[in-house]
Amino acid sequence: MADLVDLALIDDDEAVLDALLHYLTRQNVRTSCFNAAKNFLTALDHGGQFDCIVSDVRMPGMTGLDLLRRRDRSADKSTALFRSAGTIALENAHCSANSAKLL
Repeated sequence: MADLVDLALIDDDEAVLDALLHYLTRQNVRTSCFNAAKNFLTALDHGGQFDCIVSDVRMPGMTGLDLLRRRDRSADKSTALFRSAGTIALENAHCSANSAKLL
């Protein structure tokens, strides 16, 4: 059996977190959920390591793009995927320039 993927899921919508957690668990993806970008950064500061980061773009406080900027300045180089609803042209341009993918 292949090694499990450690995924960080960041979204301010608890229903989205819950639905994605259930789906990803059934796919054998080890998932840690965070309801705010600052909570994810705290986990990194305390030694958390993730293979992949999936984050909402539009969140109160620190947005997904703010999170991307902070991550780009850190030693963490996990694959980053960002998801958003609505108009995303500006976010997509920023993510392309910073080696992230916007879904």
